[in-house]
Amino acid sequence: MREHDSTRTRTPALEERLRRAGRVITDHTTWTDVTLPNLELPPQGWKIHISARPTTLVETLGRALPLLLRTPCRFKFARTTEILRELNSHRSRPGAVGKAVTVYPPREHFTDLAEKLAAELAGLEGPRVHSDRRIRPDAPVYYRYAPFEATHATDDNGDLHLVVHDDQGRARPGGADGRYHAPTWIPDPFTGRLPAPETAAPSPVLLGGRFLVPGAIAHTAAGGVYRATDTTTGQAVVVKERRAHTDEDPTGTRDARHRLRAEAAVLRRLEGIDGIPSVVDHFRHGADEFLATTDLGPRDLRTDVATHGTHTTTDRDPGRLAARLTRLVDAVHARGVLIRDLAPKNVVITDQGHPCLVDFEISHTLDAPDPHPPRGWTPGYSPPEQEHGAPARLEDDLYSLGATLLYAVTGVDPPSRATRAVPDDGRARTILAALGDRTPAVAGVIPDLMSPDPARRVHAMELLRSGHAPQPPNADPRYTVTPAGVDALVTTALDQTHEAARALLTGRDRSPAGAPSPTNQYQGAAGIGMELLRHHDPRSRSLAHALAHWTSGFLALRPAPPGLQLGSCGTAVFLAMAARELDDPTLTDAVRPLARTVPETVSSTDHTSGLAGITLAQLHLWRLTGDQTRLDLARRGARLLVDIGSAATVRACPPDPGDHDATTSHLGLAHGLAGVTHALLCLDAAVGDPAARAEATAGLEVLAHLLPPLLEQADHATARPMTLASCQGLAGIGTVLLHGGSHTGQPHLTELAVSAARRCRAHAPRVAVTGQCCGLAGVGEFLLDTATHTGDTAHRDAALGVAGLILVRSDGTPDAPVFLDHTREPGGGWASGVAGVLAFLRRLARGGPRDWWGDIPHAPDM
Repeated sequence: MREHDSTRTRTPALEERLRRAGRVITDHTTWTDVTLPNLELPPQGWKIHISARPTTLVETLGRALPLLLRTPCRFKFARTTEILRELNSHRSRPGAVGKAVTVYPPREHFTDLAEKLAAELAGLEGPRVHSDRRIRPDAPVYYRYAPFEATHATDDNGDLHLVVHDDQGRARPGGADGRYHAPTWIPDPFTGRLPAPETAAPSPVLLGGRFLVPGAIAHTAAGGVYRATDTTTGQAVVVKERRAHTDEDPTGTRDARHRLRAEAAVLRRLEGIDGIPSVVDHFRHGADEFLATTDLGPRDLRTDVATHGTHTTTDRDPGRLAARLTRLVDAVHARGVLIRDLAPKNVVITDQGHPCLVDFEISHTLDAPDPHPPRGWTPGYSPPEQEHGAPARLEDDLYSLGATLLYAVTGVDPPSRATRAVPDDGRARTILAALGDRTPAVAGVIPDLMSPDPARRVHAMELLRSGHAPQPPNADPRYTVTPAGVDALVTTALDQTHEAARALLTGRDRSPAGAPSPTNQYQGAAGIGMELLRHHDPRSRSLAHALAHWTSGFLALRPAPPGLQLGSCGTAVFLAMAARELDDPTLTDAVRPLARTVPETVSSTDHTSGLAGITLAQLHLWRLTGDQTRLDLARRGARLLVDIGSAATVRACPPDPGDHDATTSHLGLAHGLAGVTHALLCLDAAVGDPAARAEATAGLEVLAHLLPPLLEQADHATARPMTLASCQGLAGIGTVLLHGGSHTGQPHLTELAVSAARRCRAHAPRVAVTGQCCGLAGVGEFLLDTATHTGDTAHRDAALGVAGLILVRSDGTPDAPVFLDHTREPGGGWASGVAGVLAFLRRLARGGPRDWWGDIPHAPDM
């Protein structure tokens, strides 16, 4: 956000007026908060929202202010007009749009104040607040029952979410989404009636008097996209909705509806091009507008690749896909239209497998240029100059075509963030070269299509038209990680992990403190802190110490559910390790009451939040603390796992190897047999337990029997990248087989694990994300384990290759990478963020233990 382009709402005159009224003013990132000293408000109640546009914000606030100052209440308003423009954009949450002013009145003043505000603001306009109920149709004033304070509850996954409490003290959802949810236990303050119960599924809606909509494809703050049936013809259509006063330009003269009108005009200009939707109807409903077009297919290219694999086989010929997209782009350009948003989400695949282009909201026309053309881009798929606001040109679409083809043949999104310091097509070449024998011929033109030089893009397009692609690209050597270069990556990842720890401790944006599960192992303090304990520099130790005490205090206020990864067990393991490593008796005391859930009350068997993970955590706690009661809890958990008999259940009804979801739930480490088997192996290794050993041996036999079909499935082009994952696929199952082979002395288990490692080496280039749980770091850890167990250095070399894949998926430059999480943003968590990447890189550079999943806890060494 650029504040110098916006108007601050907190002017000196306004500030003086508020102070004279005895109010206290506080500026936050988004809001200016105005409080009345000594005003006591309940933790929840009826909240008032006033909607406004950036151009009407100052007037709206000025007209509302006398009423607000005459009423004892707290209120806040958007700090600048640019902030409000962002809140009202499609990038905002649907439940946040329109909320320019929020008022927290005492219950006895709510109705009177709300009605007076509606009367005073009648005639003003703002985006509709879909999470609230409107007081009167001619005024932008709304209300809903909501938290006045940020009151959170913890769900079964350990995630925190806003709640209100009903008349029985039960937590109910309190966050705003795109629908109004009336509290069922309190009468509406205006009607005096209790609301009717909400139905589980909304009834189909008839739009425009003819389009029957059963549900939405997608929802944004600017409106939804719906599949529908034209009741007059029976034709399948897609209906796009754009809401009034969302996505307004700085002048306030254009909004999302103008983009929809522009798209309708572009589609009429492109009428008759095969692969471009036709306009069926363009209509208005209230202040909002809708565009109905022909439905060209059931899925977009992103879904197509995720479901059916990359376009690298005869059946999914990348050359044919490239040729058809090239003809489409040329046909659109021949009509004088620049696409401006060619990306996988806007390439629809027909039932016959043909690509089509949709979504022309930000397209430009060459012969009748708009003096104020719509701006926009898709990160990674639009060229840098488009993001920087340069004039539109034909070569922009060629870049987007190259980026889209890159995704189609690799399943990997191109780099997208603005922190990249220099234009660099080395990543594209390296991502493509990593495909090895599967690199298609069309890959030779993709780097030039994505070149910073427009002339090279034009030449590459000419080659595409002619069908003469150059040789497949070679990898950029800057993205090859050598043993000597790993230490530099560790230093960079450690610095970024330090920043993630500081962000967590201070509650800054994008830190886990402002998101779900701030203390757990999966994404929170336990995962980050445990990794920092593996580094002995003063800054890492200091931050780990601070995280441990912060976590201890947080749990004292808000207990977490049980579980290793998502709950209190993993957090307790971190605190116990910190107490020991940092010699802090305060932390030792903090650990004692934690994670003592009775195993018999846990219904799930899985590693993530169930008995397998809890059993493993109690073994770790026993090893770290010497507390015999921890071993007793581990034994009880293991006994339950033995009694449940997961191995026999899976043997009796094995999953189809082609059904990834079934394989995950039945066999994977996070949720299936591998996790249960690993926990029982660990107990037997630690204390010798015949029953646990027998069930673990049975589990290993089932995994060994079912692994070969999974290995074959991994070789298919349609195999999901998750097939390799630690949490769900071969890397996790392989880890358990490695440990099982070592512990039971059965070499065939180790051989099977090595076969899994070979598949991971071959297919790691398919994996787009870098984290431990579902990504490359977890695959790399498995390869390091395989090298350790077998003594074969080829697996360590393969782990170096995985480090190179992580580097090429980073942001920044090869010498100063910024490691990204699964959202393609810098993130700190262990499961998907930089802490997990650091754990892998540290072991690659220096060896050492594998935390959480890999190493078997042995008897305490105290």
